[in-house]
Amino acid sequence: MRGTVLLAALLVLAPAARGAPSTATVSGAGGINDIATDVTVATVTGHVYFSGYVNAGAGNSDAWIGKYTYDLVLVASSVVAGSLARDDRWYGIAVGADGNVYVAGNLNHLNDNDSGVVWVAKFSPALVLLASGTYNNGCCFQDSANDIGLDSSGNVFVAGTVRTGGGGHEQWVGKYSSQLAFLGSANSASGGNRGLQGLAVLGSGLSFGAGSGDGSGRLIRFDSIPAKTHEAAEGAGASDAVHDPAGTVFFVNGVPETGQSDNILVSKRSALDLSLISSRTYNGSEGLSDSGAGGALGPDGELFVVGHTSVSAGRDVWGLRLDSNLVVLGSVTFNGSAGSDDAASRVALGPGGRVFLAGNVVTASQGQDMWLAVYPGTAAPAFAGYSSVSTASLIVSWTGPSVFWEVEASSSPLPNANSGNRAVISTASSAALE
Repeated sequence: MRGTVLLAALLVLAPAARGAPSTATVSGAGGINDIATDVTVATVTGHVYFSGYVNAGAGNSDAWIGKYTYDLVLVASSVVAGSLARDDRWYGIAVGADGNVYVAGNLNHLNDNDSGVVWVAKFSPALVLLASGTYNNGCCFQDSANDIGLDSSGNVFVAGTVRTGGGGHEQWVGKYSSQLAFLGSANSASGGNRGLQGLAVLGSGLSFGAGSGDGSGRLIRFDSIPAKTHEAAEGAGASDAVHDPAGTVFFVNGVPETGQSDNILVSKRSALDLSLISSRTYNGSEGLSDSGAGGALGPDGELFVVGHTSVSAGRDVWGLRLDSNLVVLGSVTFNGSAGSDDAASRVALGPGGRVFLAGNVVTASQGQDMWLAVYPGTAAPAFAGYSSVSTASLIVSWTGPSVFWEVEASSSPLPNANSGNRAVISTASSAALE
């Protein structure tokens, strides 16, 4: 019976021996703090796209997007920087049925790294900028988009957090047309320090958000308007939502355990009303702090969950493969060359059973580098016991077709302002450039 069975089990796992996927690293001009935030597969073009940000020096970051072959050979990349030379970042990425690429994140606004507006952009498959839009909730310019998805009609849904006049933050979902015309949004009504980190969008426009609020994880169901229809609370903070066409939705969460640090919590809920079907927690072999960051559904209904597991020397990338009942089928860890602070942010499944991961690893020479990885199809379905494959180190500093955005504090949109590789946008309006 739906919503009546709770399977709560703490699994203490000894992660599988570290495998060696095909990997690439990306280092910005600043040489440290470069992060890959999301990954998506474009089967229509046969490529994989990564989003993130790279260090631009002086403690600031620029948004980055990369297009790769399935073997992680770089095809094109773009670095996007606002004229304020502060933190500009992309956190989520998605690909439409026509191959166009959509990214969402945060664009700095007030010349300090604590301010910004929701930022959405559309690129061609070749990473040529086609449209752009920003959104501010009307207070304080402390808004950010953290994930993005599309429905079957090409509408774009963006999840994140917006600042309220009372000093807190609210969970937020915005809806845009395929040309990034703003169509509407929904805020949580309960206030407090809330936000959404992950979003799963169905073809109908129904969506599921994963985030936090008032000290716990928050799981929210939105209709296609969008408007909130159901909400549930669990754990300490949810990071991603994964929809299963069988009528359920998985949430990747975190939970503190008595006498231990945080563990990964995964729950399975009804897609109709978010009633709980089952949940499990997963703890690394050393009993330290472990965290789940992203999830993806495999072709046979398995759930892939990625994040990190803490070890005595720091953190390792950790990946889990679960069946539909949340039973572990396999696990894998990855350790960067410096062996200290490595983590995966998101995961995506590709043709031939490939598993793509986005995150960061620490290298001795470059500090924290963006980390892109693919586990080969012959080994990926088991997600355990990988054989060694070739590893390529790719250092990219502003290469590929780059787009630089000059941001002006204007009170009105500036349509049709594209000129070559330069676009002028207004951060004071929800404008689209086409």
